[in-house]
Amino acid sequence: MIFSIVPYYCTYKIITEFLASSYQVGNYIFIAVLGIILRFVCFSISSYTSHKATADLLYNLRLEVLGKLEKLSLGVVMQNNSGYYKKLIVEDIESLERFLAHHIPEVSSSLGVPIVVAILLFILDWRMALATVILIPIAYKILSGMMQGSEEKMENYSTSLMNMNFSLIEYIQGMMVIKSFNKTDAAINRIDSSVDSFKFHVLDWYKSCWKYMSGFAILIKANLLILLPVGGLLFLYGEADISKVIFSFLMSFSFSVPLVKLGEFTDTMPMINQSYSQIKEFLALEEFNDSKTNVKIKNNSIEFRNVSYSYTGEKQVIKDISFVASEGKLTALVGESGCGKSTIAKLAARFFDVNSGKILIGGINIREIPFQQLMDNISFVFQDTIIFHDTLRK
Repeated sequence: MIFSIVPYYCTYKIITEFLASSYQVGNYIFIAVLGIILRFVCFSISSYTSHKATADLLYNLRLEVLGKLEKLSLGVVMQNNSGYYKKLIVEDIESLERFLAHHIPEVSSSLGVPIVVAILLFILDWRMALATVILIPIAYKILSGMMQGSEEKMENYSTSLMNMNFSLIEYIQGMMVIKSFNKTDAAINRIDSSVDSFKFHVLDWYKSCWKYMSGFAILIKANLLILLPVGGLLFLYGEADISKVIFSFLMSFSFSVPLVKLGEFTDTMPMINQSYSQIKEFLALEEFNDSKTNVKIKNNSIEFRNVSYSYTGEKQVIKDISFVASEGKLTALVGESGCGKSTIAKLAARFFDVNSGKILIGGINIREIPFQQLMDNISFVFQDTIIFHDTLRK
């Protein structure tokens, strides 16, 4: 932090030596070079340490997310598509890298340098110090306008990215099937549509930010336009000697650079917050309570005993349902669309746990049957699987 100021200070001393017709500047050149080297060394150590710690943290976080995925019920997992999980495990976790590896170590430096420089300038001459910092509140006020509507744009960006990931993964994984049934054009159209949507939302977000970022960048670097006439007038009226004016000019350069970097960090915070919220929400999902000891199932009859279930915790999809699907007999669930037939089938396979009542197979509550053993005894076909007309037996 301090080492980045050293070259500016040494440059000031070298100029004052020349103005005094003294050319003993060797020591200042050496100190300036030493300051640059020490700054590079300290930055390298800080960067290496933060990146190593971040890499370990992200590795462990990905393992935790994957471990959590194994502990969720199949129904909860299937509520989101592959694009969601790809974004969660890859993009969302990776976005934390910038905050952990860059923001934390660099923000401290970016804050420290302007504070130290401002203190030095106020000690030297409060008028030139005020001319240096007067535009900063205005610049950051303009930058804050960028946050208006950022949550909605971030949500649109996140959704379009997830949809694009899903369409690409769907095409790659199902390429053989798509080509076999000559559905390439339809698949490509879905990809094109998802990419166009992602492009639109990215550009829409950035277009809304450009004017604020431009205004911020211009004002944060414009302090010299105010400092130059103020310093010139103070010098002309004998209020400040030339060395103070030169020192203020040089320090103003070291003042604006870290503030620009702080502005860039502010720009990325909505994305980081959204990614963090997604990860936190996923890790907070209720885990699947699975038994570890196999049980002896006497028969394959399925009994629903006073079962009620709600997806949202509010409106119940099924309420107080009781019936027996006896082994060796055909049991059909008949009803209007949306009455809960698919939900009953998913509950029998323990995609979800019932809110009340019991589901028994062979007289044993399915909560007491290890999930792997339950899957060994149940077969099912998802209704969203595509079945082509020509493959159906009439």
